[in-house]
Amino acid sequence: MTLDQITMPDAVRSQVSSILIEIAEAEGVLELSRLGGISEGFCMGLGCCGAMAAADVDALEMLFTQAIGRRMADLRHA
Repeated sequence: MTLDQITMPDAVRSQVSSILIEIAEAEGVLELSRLGGISEGFCMGLGCCGAMAAADVDALEMLFTQAIGRRMADLRHA
């Protein structure tokens, strides 16, 4: 699933985009670990406050996980 396929408020989409950019630009494993925690907490907050449907929160968590995995692979091969 892509970011455009996930239903979310515009303010949330803006923050998600910012986190994804930070993930793509991360320079090391520690930074990726920090961003993983940020993205997990962000998704938990969205789920707890009911800002998004549970399925969309799950899709967003998967999107963050995939982005972190891709960046981790890039860093390993650099």
